[in-house]
Amino acid sequence: MMRMTRRTLLTGLAATATLAPLAPARATDPAAARAFIETMGEQLIEILRTAKPGAERAEEFRDLFRRAAALPQIGRFTMGLNWRQMSEAQQKAFLEAFEAHAVRSYTSRIGDYSGQTLVVTGAQDAGKRGVLVNSALRAKGAQDVRLDWLVSDRTGELRIVDVVAEGVSLAITQREEFAAMVDARQGDIDRFIADLRG
Repeated sequence: MMRMTRRTLLTGLAATATLAPLAPARATDPAAARAFIETMGEQLIEILRTAKPGAERAEEFRDLFRRAAALPQIGRFTMGLNWRQMSEAQQKAFLEAFEAHAVRSYTSRIGDYSGQTLVVTGAQDAGKRGVLVNSALRAKGAQDVRLDWLVSDRTGELRIVDVVAEGVSLAITQREEFAAMVDARQGDIDRFIADLRG
């Protein structure tokens, strides 16, 4: 299994679509958003650090993913205009496949834990979008990976709605990838969902 490097982390995060920009959010307190990311980061590193079987670790990450991210909103954003053309059954099937795909993609790339820490360095009001929490993934002997987390309480609870890794919005990256996947299947949403499900 590969170790988590700068390249595999960014690839893995992009593959998860972890996170998507939402419509205008309610005011979010920067201090609360920072504390939320600090707690989430500690839990993520603990999952990576603990030597557990792959399936068990994937389930723990899935649970963290569900608690930390605004999944329905993420799914709608990553599907773009295709979301409106999907039936209710297709939307439900996609969200289930999307979650499984995200966890599978991430856990297949993060590899073995090798001393990484997530250090929160600041938080700033991003207006109607929420709060942008700045952080760095650090490992001895490696260059820091800059990660900015957009946090919103639009759903009623604090949730991550986008991640900008080294200046690249992962939500937008995933949206573009999904659009290309649908186009490659001549707009066949059921086939796309089936392929995403793996």
